[in-house]
Amino acid sequence: MASLVREMTFESFQEEVEHLWSRSAEARLLKLYDKVSNLLDGSWMKAQKWNQYVEYTLRLTSEVEMRRGTLNIVCIARAIGVRKDELA
Repeated sequence: MASLVREMTFESFQEEVEHLWSRSAEARLLKLYDKVSNLLDGSWMKAQKWNQYVEYTLRLTSEVEMRRGTLNIVCIARAIGVRKDELA
C-alpha cells in the first residue's frame, strides 16, 4: 500500500500530468478515482483549472478503459468530464 501511495504522490499537478504515465496501472486506476472525486467536488474550480482537470481525467479515463474495460469509474468520468466552456 505504501508503494502505491508513493507512486501517486507528486509535488504538483504539472509533475503528475507529466510523470503519471510511467507509474503502474494500479496507480493510474487509483488516480482516476482521485480525479473523479475532485471533479465531483470541483465547484470551487475556475473554468481554466476545471478544463485542465477534465482534459487530464479524460486522457486517464481512456488509458484505464483500454487496460481494464468500461468500469463504472470510466462511465462516471465520461459523464462528468465536460469542459466548462462546453456547458453553455
